[in-house]
Amino acid sequence: MTARRAGPIGVRVLLGALTLLGSYWLASRWAPRAAPRWSDADFVRLRSAWPGPRAGELWVLPVNPSCPHCTSSLAAFRRRSAGQEANRLVVLIVDAPRRPEASAVERLGSGVEVWWDARSIWRDRWGYRVYGEPIRFDASGAYRGALGLAPARGRGGAS
Repeated sequence: MTARRAGPIGVRVLLGALTLLGSYWLASRWAPRAAPRWSDADFVRLRSAWPGPRAGELWVLPVNPSCPHCTSSLAAFRRRSAGQEANRLVVLIVDAPRRPEASAVERLGSGVEVWWDARSIWRDRWGYRVYGEPIRFDASGAYRGALGLAPARGRGGAS
């Protein structure tokens, strides 16, 4: 094959790959999603730190323990939310196909409740993609919205 023919073929392959990637991205964004709702039965509790039911909101912070951005977002969020003990903070380990090891849970810090999203509900059912962005639920588990406190740099995780 000559260099003259290789150039146009390479461009076509590249355009085809970009088209496929773009189609996948659009399909994943337009896929119907369930309204987020917190149910303890949907997730696996790895560590309990909450003594019992509270009347305040449930704040769920999705993290991947192997992601430095996630762990720094968790630390920053814990500093910002100090003094708001009426709200229950749950760290939800996401995008982890296998049960996280105890050492990974320990690296998230003490005094925080940790759950694992074993069935990828956060990403696949709810359609979330932003690590470290707290999601609010009322005491009954009904969705109240995202707090939007994640830093602008490094948002998004793997999509």
